[in-house]
Order: sequence, then structure tokens, then C-alpha cells
Amino acid sequence: MTATLQSRRKRSLLAATFADPYRKLAAIALALGLWYFLNAQITRTAKVDLDLVLEAGINKLHVDLGDPKVLGTGFSADGKPIQSVQITFTGQSAAVDFVEAGDFGLRVDFANISEWGDRPYVEFEAVDLLVPTRLRGLELAMEPPLVRVHVDLEVEYRLPLDLEHHIELQFDDEAVKDRLQLETAKFEPDTVLVTGPSRVIAEFKRAVENRQTPFLATISASPNDRRLSAPIRIPSTWQQRGLNFAGASLNLRAEPETERRVLNVPLYIDHSSLPESQRGTFKPKDPSETRQVTIKAGGAVLRALVGPRTQGAEALDQWARENLRLIVMLLPADTLTDTPTREATLVLLGPLRNQAEASDYALAEDVPVQLVRTP
Repeated sequence: MTATLQSRRKRSLLAATFADPYRKLAAIALALGLWYFLNAQITRTAKVDLDLVLEAGINKLHVDLGDPKVLGTGFSADGKPIQSVQITFTGQSAAVDFVEAGDFGLRVDFANISEWGDRPYVEFEAVDLLVPTRLRGLELAMEPPLVRVHVDLEVEYRLPLDLEHHIELQFDDEAVKDRLQLETAKFEPDTVLVTGPSRVIAEFKRAVENRQTPFLATISASPNDRRLSAPIRIPSTWQQRGLNFAGASLNLRAEPETERRVLNVPLYIDHSSLPESQRGTFKPKDPSETRQVTIKAGGAVLRALVGPRTQGAEALDQWARENLRLIVMLLPADTLTDTPTREATLVLLGPLRNQAEASDYALAEDVPVQLVRTP
């Protein structure tokens, strides 16, 4: 009897359930809604670390100075530099869930300051924080509770560049240093613009006045490079302090990489600058027609020497006779003595003269020639 009654009750419950399913679904939805509502009313707390930045970003605390000419130079609290703050959010659970999702940013706005003058800093607290709409109503606390933003006005400094006083040359290969023709140096542009915080610009100016080279240029060159260009850059120590440099380049010429060659070069005495009556009256004290000299050969001249060098000394002598001369030019003042001494100059002859540059050949050392007056 009892078993039968229980069985009937089960069938009755199942029948009622399947007889009115919409009523049951509505009850379930109502229960879920009530749960979410009650859960949203629960007060919770979340703590989030935010980096201090001067431009907007996700998960950042953006300090908006409002004036592009006002520069933020750093943050501090209690006299110590800081890079971030910890924000504590307290309030309804749903809003705190949004905080914990981490897809938001906070802002402090100083745009209401119209006259910055020479003030060195501004400060803010948690009450100054501007929050997204979804976070309004939450209580905020900040650690440290007071943040100081160090500021300065942006100023410009124009400097006409000078290689000796303003550029520290650096080299990928120290051998390049001896090849540079520093007298050919030019800058593009020749005056540079440096911008940054006024206090740092003042220090930069003092460094320039004290002959501290404010810029760097690294020179790179292959063995046959003649025209070199290097970007000018400002040292990172100044960049880290907020200086910006519009950019410039150093352009200059370089001698080719040279090799030394020992050659027997014909000697020629040039009397053409002497009075006609004095021409031909001097001859070398050493009567030999050639002098053994060491030359520095590069570029076209070095390439031209490759073949004769492989053929031996006789071929080198022949090449020197056809392509080189040691010229001694006498001047009228030389006639005042019977034994003048003049330095010889190396001259390139023939078709090679039109192919080579002046830096492709030179005497490795001075070649003095003593002359004597003929009877």
C-alpha cells in the first residue's frame, strides 16, 4: 500500500513537471537573476599596480600635462624616484570584476593649469584620479598617497657645428683614422636643433662652452672608399635626460688604403723658374739618374702595380720610368748659393695620371736632393 502511494506521488511530480515546463524555466531564470543581483551587491577589493606614464595606455596611469611645451621629467614620492603606483579599488563585485580583467586605464589631468612659469613640479592624490564610466562608484586609494610629477618647459637650442669642438669621432677600424682628410669635413645641415627641458638644455650649453664634445659620429670605410658619410648622434646620457636631436650627418673625404712600394724613380731638375741665364747651371750632387724611394700607393696606382710586381724588379723599374718622376723645382732664391738643397715631389705621368686621384700616390718620406752649381 505504502509503496503504491509513493509510486503515485513520483508519477504525479513528473507529470506536473512535464505538464508545465515554461513555469519551471521561468523559476530557474528568476533564481539565476537573483543570484547575480545579490552577488553584484557584495563589496570586494582589488589591488592593481599601474605604471606612471605621460601618454595614454591600457593598464597605465596617464599623467596628462595638457601642454605639449611642458615636459614631464620624472615621478617621485617622499623624495624617492618611482615608476608606478598601487591603486586599491573597493566597491560592488561587478565593478571590481572589471578592474580584475585589467582592460582599463586611469588619468590625471593638469590641463587646467594655464601658466606654468618656472614651477618645478605638480602633485596629485587618489581623489584627483579620473576613472572610466564602469568604475565610477568605486572607492580608490593610492600607494604612495601623494605623487610628485617633475616638470620643465621645452626649449630649443641651435648650434652651428664645428668638427674640432663638437664631434667625437669613433671608428669601427682604427686604421681608417689615418686616412681621413679632416679639412674636407662638411655637415648637413651645418646647424643643428636640440630640444628638451630648459634645465637640461642649460647644462648642455655649459658643456659646449666648456669644450666638451656634445655629439658622436662613428666612421666606417672600406679600403677604397673615398667619400664617407656618418650620422651624428647625441650621447645616450643626454637622451635619457630628455634631449631630442633633429639629426645631421658628417660628410668628408678619405684617402684610399695604401701599401708601401720601393721603386727606382727617375729624377728631373726643373730650371724653368730661374732667370734664363741661370737655367741649366745646377745638377744633382749624386749623378745617378734615379733615386730609390718608398711610395705609398693606393687606388688606381696600387692596382696598376700588381702586374709589374709579379714580374719582378726589372718590370717595376720599367713601370716607374714610364709612369713616375721625382721633380725638383728650383726657385730664384736657390741661385744665391752654390749648393742648394730642395725636396723632390712625386709626379704621375701618362694615361694613369687621368685615372688616379691625388691621394692614390705619395712619397712615404721626404726626399731631399742636394744640387751643385756647374762651372
